[in-house]
Amino acid sequence: MKLPEGRLLLVAANQSGAVMIGLDSMVKESHGAVVVVYRVFDPARVLEGGLTISEEAEVQRFDCDAQSYQSLGSSQYNSTGEEVLWTEEAPAKPVRERTMTSRVADVVCGKVQLPPGNIAKDRATAKAMVAQSRSAGLR
Repeated sequence: MKLPEGRLLLVAANQSGAVMIGLDSMVKESHGAVVVVYRVFDPARVLEGGLTISEEAEVQRFDCDAQSYQSLGSSQYNSTGEEVLWTEEAPAKPVRERTMTSRVADVVCGKVQLPPGNIAKDRATAKAMVAQSRSAGLR
Protein backbone atom coordinates (compact mmCIF):
# COMPACT_ATOMS: atom_id res chain seq x y z
CA MET A 1 0.00 0.00 0.00
CA LYS A 2 1.26 3.47 -0.84
CA LEU A 3 1.19 6.53 1.34
CA PRO A 4 -1.69 8.84 0.36
CA GLU A 5 -1.25 11.58 -2.19
CA GLY A 6 -3.31 14.72 -2.48
CA ARG A 7 -5.43 16.54 0.09
CA LEU A 8 -5.71 15.26 3.65
CA LEU A 9 -8.39 16.24 6.15
CA LEU A 10 -7.22 16.47 9.76
CA VAL A 11 -9.81 14.61 11.85
CA ALA A 12 -8.09 14.46 15.24
CA ALA A 13 -4.77 15.19 16.91
CA ASN A 14 -3.39 14.30 20.31
CA GLN A 15 -0.05 13.96 22.10
CA SER A 16 0.84 10.95 19.90
CA GLY A 17 0.22 12.55 16.51
CA ALA A 18 -2.76 12.93 14.19
CA VAL A 19 -5.38 11.07 12.17
CA MET A 20 -6.38 12.26 8.71
CA ILE A 21 -8.56 11.17 5.80
CA GLY A 22 -7.32 11.13 2.20
CA LEU A 23 -9.93 13.32 0.50
CA ASP A 24 -8.81 12.72 -3.08
CA SER A 25 -8.83 8.93 -2.71
CA MET A 26 -12.25 8.64 -0.99
CA VAL A 27 -14.74 6.46 -2.88
CA LYS A 28 -18.40 6.95 -1.96
CA GLU A 29 -20.58 3.83 -1.86
CA SER A 30 -24.35 3.44 -1.49
CA HIS A 31 -24.17 3.04 2.31
CA GLY A 32 -20.82 4.64 3.13
CA ALA A 33 -17.35 5.04 1.69
CA VAL A 34 -13.89 3.57 1.31
CA VAL A 35 -11.19 5.92 2.60
CA VAL A 36 -7.47 6.01 3.27
CA VAL A 37 -6.93 6.80 6.94
CA TYR A 38 -3.51 8.39 7.34
CA ARG A 39 -1.79 8.54 10.72
CA VAL A 40 1.25 10.62 11.60
CA PHE A 41 3.06 9.55 14.76
CA ASP A 42 4.81 12.50 16.41
CA PRO A 43 6.93 11.46 18.16
CA ALA A 44 7.53 8.32 16.11
CA ARG A 45 6.42 5.05 17.69
CA VAL A 46 9.25 2.75 18.73
CA LEU A 47 8.24 -0.90 18.68
CA GLU A 48 9.84 -3.85 20.41
CA GLY A 49 13.18 -4.54 18.77
CA GLY A 50 13.74 -0.86 17.98
CA LEU A 51 11.64 -0.62 14.81
CA THR A 52 10.41 2.97 14.39
CA ILE A 53 7.07 3.89 12.80
CA SER A 54 6.38 7.49 11.80
CA GLU A 55 3.44 7.10 9.37
CA GLU A 56 0.63 4.65 8.63
CA ALA A 57 -1.86 4.34 5.79
CA GLU A 58 -4.91 2.12 6.25
CA VAL A 59 -7.74 1.58 3.78
CA GLN A 60 -11.05 1.35 5.64
CA ARG A 61 -14.58 0.69 4.38
CA PHE A 62 -17.32 2.40 6.40
CA ASP A 63 -20.94 1.23 6.33
CA CYS A 64 -22.86 4.20 7.71
CA ASP A 65 -26.18 2.33 7.96
CA ALA A 66 -24.72 -0.61 9.89
CA GLN A 67 -22.35 1.65 11.87
CA SER A 68 -19.45 -0.66 11.08
CA TYR A 69 -16.06 -0.50 9.44
CA GLN A 70 -13.59 -2.91 7.92
CA SER A 71 -9.85 -2.60 7.53
CA LEU A 72 -8.90 -3.56 3.99
CA GLY A 73 -5.21 -3.52 4.92
CA SER A 74 -2.58 -1.15 6.25
CA SER A 75 1.08 -0.28 5.86
CA GLN A 76 3.39 1.31 8.40
CA TYR A 77 6.42 3.37 7.36
CA ASN A 78 9.66 4.52 8.97
CA SER A 79 10.96 8.09 8.83
CA THR A 80 12.45 7.58 5.35
CA GLY A 81 9.09 6.42 3.93
CA GLU A 82 10.11 2.76 3.73
CA GLU A 83 7.28 0.28 4.35
CA VAL A 84 8.36 -1.78 7.38
CA LEU A 85 5.11 -3.46 8.54
CA TRP A 86 1.75 -4.25 6.99
CA THR A 87 -1.54 -5.92 7.78
CA GLU A 88 -4.07 -7.68 5.58
CA GLU A 89 -7.85 -7.37 5.32
CA ALA A 90 -9.77 -7.95 8.55
CA PRO A 91 -13.44 -8.73 9.23
CA ALA A 92 -15.91 -5.87 9.69
CA LYS A 93 -16.35 -4.55 13.24
CA PRO A 94 -18.82 -2.17 14.87
CA VAL A 95 -17.68 1.42 15.27
CA ARG A 96 -17.15 2.01 19.00
CA GLU A 97 -18.17 5.39 20.42
CA ARG A 98 -15.55 7.96 21.47
CA THR A 99 -12.69 6.42 19.46
CA MET A 100 -10.59 7.77 16.61
CA THR A 101 -12.49 5.41 14.33
CA SER A 102 -15.81 6.92 15.44
CA ARG A 103 -14.47 10.40 14.66
CA VAL A 104 -13.48 9.25 11.17
CA ALA A 105 -16.88 7.57 10.74
CA ASP A 106 -18.69 10.77 11.78
CA VAL A 107 -16.87 12.69 9.04
CA VAL A 108 -17.20 9.98 6.38
CA CYS A 109 -20.91 9.49 7.13
CA GLY A 110 -21.65 13.22 7.12
CA LYS A 111 -22.50 13.60 10.82
CA VAL A 112 -19.68 16.14 11.29
CA GLN A 113 -18.24 18.68 8.88
CA LEU A 114 -14.77 19.94 9.70
CA PRO A 115 -13.54 23.45 8.78
CA PRO A 116 -11.56 24.05 5.57
CA GLY A 117 -8.57 25.01 7.76
CA ASN A 118 -8.25 21.29 8.60
CA ILE A 119 -7.31 20.44 5.00
CA ALA A 120 -3.65 19.96 4.10
CA LYS A 121 -2.73 20.04 0.41
CA ASP A 122 -0.32 17.08 0.75
CA ARG A 123 1.54 14.84 3.22
CA ALA A 124 4.37 17.33 3.74
CA THR A 125 1.89 20.05 4.70
CA ALA A 126 0.00 17.60 6.93
CA LYS A 127 3.17 16.61 8.78
CA ALA A 128 4.06 20.30 9.22
CA MET A 129 0.57 20.95 10.68
CA VAL A 130 1.10 18.13 13.20
CA ALA A 131 4.57 19.40 14.17
CA GLN A 132 3.27 22.96 14.49
CA SER A 133 0.42 21.90 16.78
CA ARG A 134 2.94 20.00 18.91
CA SER A 135 5.31 22.97 19.23
CA ALA A 136 2.40 25.29 20.01
CA GLY A 137 1.19 22.90 22.72
CA LEU A 138 -2.21 22.47 21.05
CA ARG A 139 -2.36 18.73 21.51
